[in-house]
Amino acid sequence: MSPGAENERRDRVIKRQLYGKYGVREYWIVDPESRSLEIYRLERRMLELIATLMDEDKIASRVLPSFSCQVKQIFNM
Repeated sequence: MSPGAENERRDRVIKRQLYGKYGVREYWIVDPESRSLEIYRLERRMLELIATLMDEDKIASRVLPSFSCQVKQIFNM
């Protein structure tokens, strides 16, 4: 997510609604400021928040079943 209120609104509201409408199965919002990663999954044509992960948490994805890493690895790239 890029800094700024407008970027946050775009990512959390506009993109999430649009991606859900067109069937995106999973959507991640990576917030470098809070070092968090939000995972949204498609439920009834809407992307619903299913987890908010922090540094020590491990990422798991239905869309990428063989992918896994700790959130802190994303921020250390």
